[in-house]
Amino acid sequence: MLTDILVSGVTNSLGIRHVMVMCTRITVIFLIGISLSSSHSGKHEILQTDCECGVKNLDIVRRLPKGMFAGNHAWPWMASIVNITIADDPSAYCGATLINNRYILTAAHCIPDMRDTGIDNFRIYLGTNLIDGGTDFLDLGIDTINSHPNFNFDTAENDICLIKLSESVEFTSYINPICLRQSGSPFVDRMGYITGWGSFNLTEHTENALKESEVVVVSNEICAKNYSSEDIPVTDNMLCAALPEEDPCKGDSGGPLIVKCSSTDTFTQIGIISHGEGCAVQDFPAIFTRVSSFIDWIQQNTQDGVYCERTFS
Repeated sequence: MLTDILVSGVTNSLGIRHVMVMCTRITVIFLIGISLSSSHSGKHEILQTDCECGVKNLDIVRRLPKGMFAGNHAWPWMASIVNITIADDPSAYCGATLINNRYILTAAHCIPDMRDTGIDNFRIYLGTNLIDGGTDFLDLGIDTINSHPNFNFDTAENDICLIKLSESVEFTSYINPICLRQSGSPFVDRMGYITGWGSFNLTEHTENALKESEVVVVSNEICAKNYSSEDIPVTDNMLCAALPEEDPCKGDSGGPLIVKCSSTDTFTQIGIISHGEGCAVQDFPAIFTRVSSFIDWIQQNTQDGVYCERTFS
């Protein structure tokens, strides 16, 4: 059972242990400017040489029965897709991550209900942990939405979406993009973090303050075996992660699964919160979109965005 595998969270009979992803050290270049670099897909991306992706701010967290409230501005790439249908009661709808100065990355399954409600009823909040009561944060509109063309709502295959912001974002210590390096894939046994404004269970309202939890990446083989009784497929384009009582829930969809690079203090995104069996249900880890499967697609569809220089390598 999953709980037997993950209960220690350090090392057990199946070899699960805390391992950080190896990433190349980043050198910050104090020269304002941009350059063109050819990606491995043969496309050109615009790179900014004076920014560093994946830099987490020092924080103080408040521990909860499940997870913790994150320190203010601790995760500066976090974006919330906020429902403003009720003007004086904005609510977190889905999570997302800032990947460059114009785009956020989220889950495609968030989009159909947004379209049904009306895209104008949603805003993108950046630079705040609070949905209601935050100050000095960016409140942006949506320019375009680009869900993966092969997204399947029934199976959650290709559950990934790019949202272009209504205006360009200036990076600060409070608003800064996540890295998308995939060194170390498939990441089995890696300790990671999930962050979001989701509820504690399926019957509660989403949270006003950002939460964080630690999880461990589980092999697709174990994950698929556990989900076989529910007829829920776990494909190569997905990955799974869990720890007892630590799991995303309603409103966390689209948020990141991130891991820390061992050679630096930076973080990189390896998953997008997608689906699963309830919230923190024993033996059923959360299922994420595997970012490494979609790097080419992300690069090809964000060529008008400006990335930090070491985003992908």
